[in-house]
Amino acid sequence: GNNMTTVFTYTADQAVQDGLFTDITQLAKETKRLNVSDLIVRLSVGIKEQTNSDSFEFHVNMILKALFDAWDKDTSVFHPEGDGLIQFTYKPFGKIWAMLDYTSGQAIHIFFPSEY
Repeated sequence: GNNMTTVFTYTADQAVQDGLFTDITQLAKETKRLNVSDLIVRLSVGIKEQTNSDSFEFHVNMILKALFDAWDKDTSVFHPEGDGLIQFTYKPFGKIWAMLDYTSGQAIHIFFPSEY
């Protein structure tokens, strides 16, 4: 028979469609801290659910600020020899991780460690 094996990769686009991530690229660009023009920024459902819808943008902006502050302290983290993971704390929500993802464009994903 014809044994065709399909390697299935779960992409970030699919994760967005499934509601696991929300695209917050526009909010990230508005912080003026994101200088990578083609970088997509996605936020996990777990973090989104922690924010009340009326304060979503406020929390996202604070999380992005904390992320960019941590990134500034260790700019090597996303270099090829870096571990590709930024761990930082946003006091209202606790520990948050940010990681590069290349499954659907060049992106950074922000999520709780428990969602990893």
